[in-house]
Amino acid sequence: MNKQWEMVKEFHLKYSHEIGKIPKKLTDKQVDIRYEYLQEELDEFMAAETLVEQYDALLDLGYFLLGTLVMMNLPFDEGFKIVHEANMTKKPNKDKHKKVEKGDEFLKPEEKLQELIDGLIKQ
Repeated sequence: MNKQWEMVKEFHLKYSHEIGKIPKKLTDKQVDIRYEYLQEELDEFMAAETLVEQYDALLDLGYFLLGTLVMMNLPFDEGFKIVHEANMTKKPNKDKHKKVEKGDEFLKPEEKLQELIDGLIKQ
């Protein structure tokens, strides 16, 4: 697990928030609550008027994201690497926003993510 994941886990311990013991899917109620927290941070980002406010909102968003992974007992670094490798197989788009898109060469990350989860469950 990475340093930031461990720091957020420390926060969860201090404030008696859930910490997953094994990788698990969140309940619908947990998803709804986490969604509200994440949406609140996105709204703060949208309303930010200064660089500091934008920065704070994005860092809080990352904090809640990591907290959700702590609840699910899923590692950030390993999963991020898998998703990054998949994203690097996308193709460029010529639209004005330069959003990349999934082309014929795109390698979906789900199989490798499942392998990661399966390995964690076996530990």
